[in-house]
Amino acid sequence: MTRMFADLRAELDALPEVAVVAVGGLPVLLRDGAHWLVGIEATPESVAEQLKLGLGLGAVLTYRNPKGKSLGELGDMCLRQGHLWTAHVLSLTVALDGAPLAVRNAFAFDRRFHLSWVEREVAGETCTFTATASLREWHRIVGYAGDASFRADQREWFAKVGALLAPLLAQ
Repeated sequence: MTRMFADLRAELDALPEVAVVAVGGLPVLLRDGAHWLVGIEATPESVAEQLKLGLGLGAVLTYRNPKGKSLGELGDMCLRQGHLWTAHVLSLTVALDGAPLAVRNAFAFDRRFHLSWVEREVAGETCTFTATASLREWHRIVGYAGDASFRADQREWFAKVGALLAPLLAQ
């Protein structure tokens, strides 16, 4: 069963291959068998709605909002028009469990991502690590899943991240 969210602290030894562990730097927490984010149950729908509001917030100054649209309406407008540049105000931390070192290195060499990993796994063939970046950068890395200039194992993991994040970026 695929899970979108994980509590890095409580589920470190039972992480799915890819999972969102923080949104905006705020951790996803496991409580009573459910994942929570700032007092709201973390579901694809609830987090997508919050991210849409964030897209709207990123657009307020650009669009100047003369018609008094809500943040949700502005976020919808950004999604409809493909204006994901507003996603620079939002960050996601994703855990990747059991990824090949080449995948970690692809993220590590991309200075838009900030990584953390288990020190003892540095010399192993696979590793567990987290990568943090703006939602805009996650959208870009997912686009590399079909880019032949990356290794096949890297593209495979970029596609896994894409499948994980697709419900959060749905229009």
